[in-house]
Amino acid sequence: MNESWIGLVAFRVRRYWLQISILAGVVRQTVFNADAQVSEGLRGFERVGEQLTVREQEVVGLMISGLGTKELARYLGISMQTVKVHRRNIYSKLGISTELQLCSLFLRPGNAFDTRMSVARIG
Repeated sequence: MNESWIGLVAFRVRRYWLQISILAGVVRQTVFNADAQVSEGLRGFERVGEQLTVREQEVVGLMISGLGTKELARYLGISMQTVKVHRRNIYSKLGISTELQLCSLFLRPGNAFDTRMSVARIG
């Protein structure tokens, strides 16, 4: 009876570590994809010039990657109010008033990043 209990524990430990390793792979891939999306979004700065500060560029990249105000604040380690100030300054400098207009400046129609963003926003 003791050996069967040890076998069960060993089985569960192996299964747990397998799940952890699978999860780690998924997290790595998600981070890689997010970095690629931010890079794609930041390429759009060539079209609107160097009007934004480095921090504002970072905020724009994260915004078009799908992060909301609360997630931006957490990710950047700043308050939600500071994120709102950055957004207001970005919109003012670019002569826009909505996030949709912001995305249209930086996303080219038809690319994979644009398609994923459209689905994410609708769903």
